[in-house]
Amino acid sequence: MFTTLLIFIAVLGVLILAHELGHFIVAKICGMYVEEFGFGFPPRLFKIKIGETIYSINLFPIGGFVKIYGEEHKECEDNDPKNDDETCPVLQTKNKKKLYEFPIWKRFLTIVAGVSMNFVLAWVLFSIVLGLGFPQEITAENEKIAQDKKVVILQAMEDSPAEKAGLEIGDEILKFANLEIQTVLEFQDLSKLNAGKETQIIIKRGDDILGFSLTPRENPPENDGPVGIALAHVGTVKYPIHQVVYKSLEETILTTELILRAFGDLLSGLIFHGKVSEGLSGPIGVAVFTKKVANVGFLALMQFTALISINLAIVNLLPIPALDGGQILFLLIEKILGKKHNHRTAAFIHKIGFVVLICLMVLVTFRDIVRFDVIGKIVGWL
Repeated sequence: MFTTLLIFIAVLGVLILAHELGHFIVAKICGMYVEEFGFGFPPRLFKIKIGETIYSINLFPIGGFVKIYGEEHKECEDNDPKNDDETCPVLQTKNKKKLYEFPIWKRFLTIVAGVSMNFVLAWVLFSIVLGLGFPQEITAENEKIAQDKKVVILQAMEDSPAEKAGLEIGDEILKFANLEIQTVLEFQDLSKLNAGKETQIIIKRGDDILGFSLTPRENPPENDGPVGIALAHVGTVKYPIHQVVYKSLEETILTTELILRAFGDLLSGLIFHGKVSEGLSGPIGVAVFTKKVANVGFLALMQFTALISINLAIVNLLPIPALDGGQILFLLIEKILGKKHNHRTAAFIHKIGFVVLICLMVLVTFRDIVRFDVIGKIVGWL
């Protein structure tokens, strides 16, 4: 459990650092005064000031921020004895512009730099994975260079025979009903033939060979199949260095398209049916999946991190106050109207949006606690 927590924090840290680093670098290039570059949310645990910027590590490692002068639209009084360089940076920045005084295009570039860095991070991670060689689904394009071909489990459906038997993501299926399995179609045919019969399945998990008994369902739910697992025929594909860059870019674009479709289905269900997808998870859900992926291997964890990085980028682009997309929306309104909006009102709206997002995170986290029986596992661990 402790190791899982450390891995989760490390993954989250890489994603946050990349995102906030994008904001930070472009803000500096645009000549903005960056008051603080923080990892995590306050209270502050550690800080160091280099030049004009405070670099801090904060208690709650579930976020980060780049605080730009003028962003909160507070004014300080020169004659207030309580003020110092940190609490009232205006004392040392009389000739510097506030954030909202910069041209729209500079503010836009600074905002969009965060999500851009998340896409770049995903591209880099996919490049490393494809360069070192990683199991991929076998296609007509990569079949000739694929090695170590096998059939693996991508998902075990909830309450399915596979889940009840203890099968997990990443398990390699060696035998089913005493027959060797070399393709997904072979397994599907055998699962139908053995519906209603107790059947042996042999899998490889890491370095261990394990056997399980399960009974394929005769009338499974739609799209679940008799055993209730999603399978893929995969092989280790290692691309030469001259192909890695554009192949990883293709992978980033394809993954982005798939995630956008998933978000479309999620929003459609929420708007038209008033239901939140059961697949929606908060930090606890991500931590659980991080553990499962980490058990598969380091490269699998890198690929998962790339996936989460793209998710983070897309979520941040949603036109919701407190997110990057919400700030871009305000810039668009400002551009259309041809005049600056009320910045104090905008700041207030963003704060409301932040509170709403925190409340949503709490609700999703509560559902994850129930869904993954977190309390029961903690009690068992103690």
